[in-house]
Amino acid sequence: MDVKGNFQLNPLNGQVTAFRNKVSFGGAHVGGQFQAQGTCFEEVNCSGFKAGMEFLLTEVAFFGPLYLADASFLDLIIKGQDDSPPLSELHLERSVVKRRLTVENITIKRLTASHLRVDGPTTLQSIEIKDHADLRHGNHKDLRLVQVTWPSQANEVLLDGLTYEDLSKREDGTKPDWKEVLDLLNLSRFNTKNYSQLEAYLQRGGEKNWADRIYINCKRRDLRQKRYWRFRLSNWAIWIFWDLLTGYGRKPARTLLLIIPLVVAGAFLFEPQFEAKFLKDYSSFKSIIMDYPPIARGILSIDRFLPGVDLGIAKYWHPSQLCLWTWLYWHFIKIMGWITIPIALAAIYTRIK
Repeated sequence: MDVKGNFQLNPLNGQVTAFRNKVSFGGAHVGGQFQAQGTCFEEVNCSGFKAGMEFLLTEVAFFGPLYLADASFLDLIIKGQDDSPPLSELHLERSVVKRRLTVENITIKRLTASHLRVDGPTTLQSIEIKDHADLRHGNHKDLRLVQVTWPSQANEVLLDGLTYEDLSKREDGTKPDWKEVLDLLNLSRFNTKNYSQLEAYLQRGGEKNWADRIYINCKRRDLRQKRYWRFRLSNWAIWIFWDLLTGYGRKPARTLLLIIPLVVAGAFLFEPQFEAKFLKDYSSFKSIIMDYPPIARGILSIDRFLPGVDLGIAKYWHPSQLCLWTWLYWHFIKIMGWITIPIALAAIYTRIK
């Protein structure tokens, strides 16, 4: 079919137009606008369709699949009817929309839109995708997700290779709820590039906290993807010391939540008792012990904790009486210093880098 002007399917005398058999416009070319309004379709095949202007399906109901693969449109707008049955399949793979794509107010069982290219805004609004969503290798200038319900089954959302220049929620540029976007990534089949793309987008937009959160979730999921990860000591060490303690290097300040309690506990446990020769040679420090014992305790605990740093105090500590728990903690805090300080420095370097 080759139509130079417009092609319309509108209700006659206010009655709904219904097609009980398969309708095929495959390979058709309409130079103007294609419009079907208030129409019910059993099955529609528009694969290879070319529209010079808008392709409008408004207030339509589908009882079977809709094929729009390998097609070319200026605008593509699909709006369903309230309480209409779910669309069994929507195929948009390898199609090109030169200006605007809108899918609104419709329930879709299976959405296949791999290698779809949209040069303008792509709006998915008030839609529910029940069983399967394939958006792999799609190229969208502005991707807008408004009240979209995705499949709940694991790995039924495919986003591999999906690219976009902007993510927004409405035409006014309102940004989406980043938690919803993160939940979508976590629901989709795992691909580190999906997380990296969103992280880079958020970094460019100044959303550094959310960018860090995306990065951390990616690393956590990557760790859990490894086979038998729970049974490997190295994975547990990564989870405890690199994930929980530093957020994979993105949250170095977290290390203070462990370092400060360790040092404070040492300050309470370690009595400031030193060798007599040390007190004789360092009479100025003796006055600190006598006048400011909490300061002396703190310096002693810090000296014991810091690896590779010698403040010249811990090695002269010589209490007259030493209980078992204090002795154990004396060695424990040293070990923890050798563990946590290199991790903290590595996290700071990662954050700066």
